[in-house]
Amino acid sequence: MVETRGFVLWVALAAAGLGLSEMRLSSIARDGATQQEALTDTSSEPAWSERLRRVDDALAQGDVTRAGTEWRDAYAAATRARHWIALAEVGDRAARIAEVSATPEPFVAEARKAYLRALFRARAERSADGIRRIADDFARLGDAGMAEQARRLTEELS
Repeated sequence: MVETRGFVLWVALAAAGLGLSEMRLSSIARDGATQQEALTDTSSEPAWSERLRRVDDALAQGDVTRAGTEWRDAYAAATRARHWIALAEVGDRAARIAEVSATPEPFVAEARKAYLRALFRARAERSADGIRRIADDFARLGDAGMAEQARRLTEELS
């Protein structure tokens, strides 16, 4: 009886693990990449960079709705990139969308979120240049408090 429960538990855990893997691939597919792209992306250009180009194209055409949709794909790709510059660039695009949007508040919040994640990554990478750049980004958003906190982080790195 104990062996049966152990086997059933093992099977349940294995199935759950497979389910989580499938959910991760499905979420990658929803984020703008197919499952195959997510597993075999060997292009020289980062996915987030290509997606930011789509945001720029939509903004150049005055299509704020499409820019927002493309931005969400770029954000998802930037979070997978695991480098501060990707999230900082995505934050910049959110700020640009906010500038031209009839309802800027959601994209100001998205820019702030992207900059905050970029700040954490820059600190983890011990990138003083990255932290300074993100401090300036927060200042441009009008968030003097976060800009000052970020600048203090550069002092900690010294």
